[in-house]
Amino acid sequence: TVSGERNIPVHDEATYYRQERFSGEFRRAISLGDDVDPDKVEAKYRDGILQIQVRRRESAKPRQIEIH
Repeated sequence: TVSGERNIPVHDEATYYRQERFSGEFRRAISLGDDVDPDKVEAKYRDGILQIQVRRRESAKPRQIEIH
């Protein structure tokens, strides 16, 4: 689950007729599959962008089986 709050700066002398950016609290739940390794989930927040990297378990990755 990712949650947070975005506040818009208040300018006393400014009058807004329309604002198209969401402000306030937000929450997003993301379901991960059974093949995800929860110990290898990484998140980075830079320049207003949240990047979440999810890795698969080694057992879920495709492998090559040699046939003789």
